[in-house]
Amino acid sequence: LLSHRGMNTLLLLAIFINYTLGSDKMIQIVLYQSQYEPQLKELLRGFEAEVEHRLRWPFPSAEISPFDDPESLDENDQDDELMEMVEEGAEDALSQINQGNDDCYLALSPEGNVIGFQVTHLYHNQADKHVKAGDLELSRLYVHPDFRKNGIGRMLDQDCLERVKTVDGINRVITFVEKNNSPNIALKRDLGFRKSTGYQDGARVYHFFQRTI
Repeated sequence: LLSHRGMNTLLLLAIFINYTLGSDKMIQIVLYQSQYEPQLKELLRGFEAEVEHRLRWPFPSAEISPFDDPESLDENDQDDELMEMVEEGAEDALSQINQGNDDCYLALSPEGNVIGFQVTHLYHNQADKHVKAGDLELSRLYVHPDFRKNGIGRMLDQDCLERVKTVDGINRVITFVEKNNSPNIALKRDLGFRKSTGYQDGARVYHFFQRTI
């Protein structure tokens, strides 16, 4: 689990948790496997596209802009630089997952399609003033626009928080959330994360949240 490949991974590959969507439809949370790579890559593109959108139009909103792939961006925003950044971000994230540096949990629809994901990273050494050894970072959370407002992001976060209770060596869960990502900020606060400091990376401003195990 969570960068502890080997025995824990073999156990978790066989585990999934069902959640209700609507009256009788079930959502499964499963550990990423290579068979889901094409669908995951499309969602990673959507994640990166929305990040770039919030950076370029930093207006507070209760909703994340409904982009599920880079092609759905406004025509004025379709430039080579943007598309390259989106593709590079998705490729890098997928590479880290496939190499085992990051773990990824998927939300599957009742039909077995990938409709959301949560990417995590376990730090074995202190990275900077915010990140210490034993920190588990929730680095990417995304739900396909067609399935939002069903609590799937909450399912992914809660599933992760339950799993880390059984893993030795994890001291706390942390995450950096863009200041304009209002839904994720509200979710983290509701799940007991405490906002402390923040930092700026170029034009991007992040809030730092932490939660003890």
